[in-house]
Amino acid sequence: MSGVIPTYEGNRVYTSYKSRKSDNFDVIVIGSGMGGMSAASALSQLGKKVCVLERHSIPGGFTHMFLRNGFSFDAGVHAVGEMDPKKGASYRLLNYLAGGKHEIKMNSLGENYEEMFFPGNFSIKFPNTPDKFRASLVEKFPNEVPAIDAYFALCKDAMKTLPQYMAFKSMPLTLGKTLEKLYFLFKKKYWQVTTTAVLNSIKASKKLQIVLTAQWGYYGTLPAESPFLMHALIYWHFRWGAYYPVGGSKEIAANILNVVLKNGGEVLCQSNVKEVIMDGNRAKGVELADGTKLYAPIVISAAGAKTTVNKLLPKAYQNSWWTNEIKKLESSFAYICLNLGFEGDITKVGASKTNWWLFETWENYKYWDPTDKNSIPEILYISFPSLKDPLHKTDGEKVQHTGEVVTFVPYEVFEKWNKTTRKNRDQDYIEFKKEITERLLKQMHLKLPELMKHCVFSELSTPLTAEHYVNVDSGAIYGLAATVPRFTSSALRPRTPIKGFYLTGVDTVSCGIAGAMNSGVLTAAAIDSQVIKNLRPS
Repeated sequence: MSGVIPTYEGNRVYTSYKSRKSDNFDVIVIGSGMGGMSAASALSQLGKKVCVLERHSIPGGFTHMFLRNGFSFDAGVHAVGEMDPKKGASYRLLNYLAGGKHEIKMNSLGENYEEMFFPGNFSIKFPNTPDKFRASLVEKFPNEVPAIDAYFALCKDAMKTLPQYMAFKSMPLTLGKTLEKLYFLFKKKYWQVTTTAVLNSIKASKKLQIVLTAQWGYYGTLPAESPFLMHALIYWHFRWGAYYPVGGSKEIAANILNVVLKNGGEVLCQSNVKEVIMDGNRAKGVELADGTKLYAPIVISAAGAKTTVNKLLPKAYQNSWWTNEIKKLESSFAYICLNLGFEGDITKVGASKTNWWLFETWENYKYWDPTDKNSIPEILYISFPSLKDPLHKTDGEKVQHTGEVVTFVPYEVFEKWNKTTRKNRDQDYIEFKKEITERLLKQMHLKLPELMKHCVFSELSTPLTAEHYVNVDSGAIYGLAATVPRFTSSALRPRTPIKGFYLTGVDTVSCGIAGAMNSGVLTAAAIDSQVIKNLRPS
């Protein structure tokens, strides 16, 4: 099952750019996150010689894993939807990208993949079928059945527009915009209306709206600002439950990137791209930080739209209508993640494969400002990766497990340290990080005292961690904010005004593993339409 290339620190066999076999390729992909490696795999399966460049020492972006004190943690994968082997479109696409041999196995999180806890002893489970989810909602809101049914109908209607929305994005700008205008003359553009506006239109109560949109943390934008299409995507994505990669999230990168290698491509780590090499209005390669130059007639940036236009394009190309349009778009919220290591059987104190959301308010809460000494985070997302993985092994007689506690924070709180490096942070940053850790641990002990008796290790990642390892703008885990302006932007398309230069990743389609994966395939199809013909249910 496992790919031939491990993705743990301390067990690295990926080649660095210094050991490359060639300087010339058919395609160069900047960034090995989900969008980049998906595009790379799809194109390599057409016989193209693809080079994937990764600035980190291990590839995979937010799909990679890391070791701390004997515990293995995910960088960003907590739950993936549409992975049922019989019903999941994303499952079929993922395994196509992994070579079509079902190398990536997925383990269901069970009948109830998530549970939400609100003030006033209100809790609700999110089951793994639409009928069970409806029943769960009706039980909690018996007087709002018409609104509940209207909600499901609108989600279904919104999802019917998604294929066309994506198809028009993959086309050249003028053609795509023209066909989009004609097609949607009599259809609703669900990416132009906010989630709150749609829920208000069906007269859903405020409490029901909070529950229906409680998963906004999966795309990092509040319902008042997110387009309803984005919210419908999340509901649709998880309507048949959630899954986790067997063997951990590292299996995703290992298997997809193996396809690139088996088809004659290269995956080069520690390859920090300085800028794209231009020849007039055409991209022809990249220059690395040490001056090394690699060439290809096609260059794909999976580094994020803002990172691309602000850091990777030569300065002469940074002031155009499309770069300026991207620069004006806001980034999604930054986040912190407290990684926890446990010893003992934590299932006996309630931990399971189910993800927990702990809410301290019935208001639409934005993020936690840790500079307010009297505050606590009003949303905590808690996940236990080791319980989701049937291959998880304990260390000898010790029963070891991992947990992750996530909440959103304003990037501005950490911005003053963004010029420092990971191993050379200022002392006040180290103290601030320690203080946040202690406050989060205190809250966890108050909320889950029996669980925390098993906690033997903790380490906090901040927005600067995400910037260092994944090169995201402003520590934004979801890239650009999933707002109406982002989804209506003409600049966020696979094709750019620069010939031979393409964008991919979460910014061009939607957030998360599936969003980036579809973006990668969409970009590959914009380069070579044969990609679409190769897509067959497996």
